[in-house]
Amino acid sequence: MKLGFSTWGMPEVNIEDAIPVLATIGYQGIELTVLERWSTSLESLDHDRKNAIRRLYSEHGVDLPAIAAHSPLTSDQTDIHNQSIWRILGAIELALELAPDSPPVINTTVGGEQGEWKSKRQLIVDRVGRLCDEAEQAGVLIAMEPHIGSAIHTPVQMIELIESVESGALRVNFDYSHFLAQGMVLEKCVDLLASYTVHTHLKGVDGRWPDFQFLTPGEDEYCYAHEMQLMTEAGYSGYFTAEVSIQVQSRVGYDPFAHARLAFDAMTRRSV
Repeated sequence: MKLGFSTWGMPEVNIEDAIPVLATIGYQGIELTVLERWSTSLESLDHDRKNAIRRLYSEHGVDLPAIAAHSPLTSDQTDIHNQSIWRILGAIELALELAPDSPPVINTTVGGEQGEWKSKRQLIVDRVGRLCDEAEQAGVLIAMEPHIGSAIHTPVQMIELIESVESGALRVNFDYSHFLAQGMVLEKCVDLLASYTVHTHLKGVDGRWPDFQFLTPGEDEYCYAHEMQLMTEAGYSGYFTAEVSIQVQSRVGYDPFAHARLAFDAMTRRSV
């Protein structure tokens, strides 16, 4: 099984510092985050910086399985929507620049609010469809993540989006924590989404929606080995990537490298 870590959990850490440590910990792949407040924001990546990042991945022998470009796609405000499109299209271009032979998938959510899928379905379908047209032409996959609290937050809604968009470029970023927080059964979620999944996130949950907190793997008693085994048996062969949530990052004294080690220990200790 291929284990990765997302720099989502390291917004202020320079990528020059992150990659060597994560590779030493044992991660085989590192998801790159390109949102505005991250050290690798799309805005900061000029030609020289992109070349430096590509060299870092190569020198330390780690893969780039995904780029995190989470941007809302339901906004009625033109400037917000245009910024989202710019970031996701920029991430597609970046994927080809950093790994042209095996471009990473582009992770995002649709954003919005829980309960909006019915009223904004056609808007979401149209906007995601246009993005997928661009991605398909580039040979890059969009990995949409059903996310608790957003317009698409269940496996069934995700399948409805895929069937409505009808694009081979639209796949799934599977993060069971968002379903677990809603009390959904793992086996059912895997049955519904594994065949569409091209990337995964692993993190824990304490509580249930709306009173819950995300946890770093290793802070909980959840059996990640069981999830990884179910996904593998269902045909998934991609990365299992640890993600540290914003909730965890907001704790006083948060140490991103300590949480990276904690997650890796938990994932490997319970691997099958």
